[in-house]
Amino acid sequence: MKKTASVLVLAFLLGVIPALQLRSQDRKFEDYVDHRLIPNEVKSDHPQQDMPPSWDFTVPVHGPWLSNPDTTSMTVMWITRSSCGAAIDLREKGQTDFKRTWEKTYGQIEFTKDIHTFHLDGLKPGTEYEYRLVSACDKYSRLNTEPVEGKQIYSFRTLDNAKSTYKIFISTDTHGTFRLTLNALFKAGDIGNADFLILLGDNVEDCLRDLPRYYITFGVIDDLVRKGASSRPTAFVRGNHDSNGRLKTAYGTYFPRKDGKAYYCFSHGKVLYMVLDTHSLHSATRLEHLDREEYLKEQAEWIRGLKKTPLWKNSEFRIALAHGGTHGGSDDKRLQAAFKEVLTDNTPEGKIHLYLAGHVHRYCRIDPFSAVTKAGYPSRFESFKAEYPYVMVTGMECEAMTLDVAPGKLTLKSHMWKDGAYTLRDNFSITPDGKVTDNITVPVYSERPPRKKK
Repeated sequence: MKKTASVLVLAFLLGVIPALQLRSQDRKFEDYVDHRLIPNEVKSDHPQQDMPPSWDFTVPVHGPWLSNPDTTSMTVMWITRSSCGAAIDLREKGQTDFKRTWEKTYGQIEFTKDIHTFHLDGLKPGTEYEYRLVSACDKYSRLNTEPVEGKQIYSFRTLDNAKSTYKIFISTDTHGTFRLTLNALFKAGDIGNADFLILLGDNVEDCLRDLPRYYITFGVIDDLVRKGASSRPTAFVRGNHDSNGRLKTAYGTYFPRKDGKAYYCFSHGKVLYMVLDTHSLHSATRLEHLDREEYLKEQAEWIRGLKKTPLWKNSEFRIALAHGGTHGGSDDKRLQAAFKEVLTDNTPEGKIHLYLAGHVHRYCRIDPFSAVTKAGYPSRFESFKAEYPYVMVTGMECEAMTLDVAPGKLTLKSHMWKDGAYTLRDNFSITPDGKVTDNITVPVYSERPPRKKK
């Protein structure tokens, strides 16, 4: 019981305290976002005609936001101010006619939901699509039951395996601080040209206890939408705070997958991205502990099967995305037990090149077959064997990483932004054979340095 309590306290300190410090310390922030719900007074020459009628729910309260990016699919979600029927109109850019798809349950239009999810399949790779939101009411809630078409047209582009050069943005452990940090993160990473974003977990403001909608929508979704998430997708990775709390299963409501699994893969260019769900890193009960071990084994078997597919075999680079790391003080012994065999294959056809993680709130890099860390060190430095054939990177809380993909080379940069200087913490490149090149000089650590005296 004492051990369990200690683990829970440690989890709280690891996740919540640094986020609170981030908000309270004197940083060189330039602005913040006020997330109060306030009336929006709109000036109009014809307000009686321009004001949407009461049965128009096409202007969402939250969203729309895009997730699950892939070459032939995309997920679009939004939240309306009341339950209603919802549809999405979709067309290729340049075409005139939309194709309408209604949200249905057992063949009937669903009128009882205010969270609307559309998993769009059968799309063309590397193609720009336009979409608009549609709402309707049933006869029990409004006299007017005719569909209302949204006035705003959004767009997105599917991923493209033929694209050779692009940039993505990666962050982790934001803990709902985007209303303060996101503008600075975007400025640091020059995110305007990023094809998509990756969040490596612990994205909610706190654990999902009593108000998951508040923690999720106001904590991360609204800010992503503010920065273009209606047109640029985000790949979400689940962290321990995203999977803890009495209402932890609500995570799947806001970040759903059509297959119901929080682990998945997708490709863009010649890179395969493999999302792992390390689940709650601090299981509260024996039942949850056993459940998680089985879940990790399930993912390991999935990786074995993935290695046999053309998606894996045809990729030039393979990147694992997870919240928990595998070694070097950020490790979880259960992750090692589950994934070590499938991830330490160093053959050209079986290897991964990069493992990106968060959780520890400190940046550090470990090169292949290395027993030292670069550009930073774990908060709990533990010696580890030089037996891992891939680069492992763990990010700071509110990390700002960019990954530049080019033929025959990956270049990862960690941007320092909290002091307002916007310099680089790390900058290195990887080639398909796994060779790592430091593009800037970074410190190397074989153990944690002595603490500085105040």
